[in-house]
Amino acid sequence: MIIGLTNGPAFTPNPCLTSQVAYARDRGQWTAGYAVSSFPTDSQLAQYGGGGTRQQQLYATGVAQARFNVANLRAAGLRTTVLWVDIEPVSSAPWSANAGENNAVIDGVLRATPKQDCGPGGTPTRARGTPSRRDGVRPCPPGCRQVGRTATGRSASALSRRSRAGQ
Repeated sequence: MIIGLTNGPAFTPNPCLTSQVAYARDRGQWTAGYAVSSFPTDSQLAQYGGGGTRQQQLYATGVAQARFNVANLRAAGLRTTVLWVDIEPVSSAPWSANAGENNAVIDGVLRATPKQDCGPGGTPTRARGTPSRRDGVRPCPPGCRQVGRTATGRSASALSRRSRAGQ
């Protein structure tokens, strides 16, 4: 069962998270976390960005998004080896037109999401294969999944672009 940690854009907690985790646990379901990352608002950038260049502030805000998600995951008692970091357009928090700025946010999110093995049937591990706790999380590597009638070549072309969001 995939359970959303956010209720829309980043820094917006799922108000039903605790009850959804309990529902899955009571039924013995395997679980995974799902969190939407988004471009920060001016107030979020001011609150989480700290000092430095704009790129550094965006990166720091991405780090804060990941920490927010993991804190909510742990507070709700969600045990998982997978945290799906969703990077897509959100109407209430659109990505910027600047791919470098978008990438700074995403890089911060991915850097601060604890690493675990997310291969199918894999054993949770830290870097270099050292066994780790089961409740750790890791962003899965990007993948290409055809949806609907989109041509595979078109999907591959989209994945080959440098930007990870917003263009």
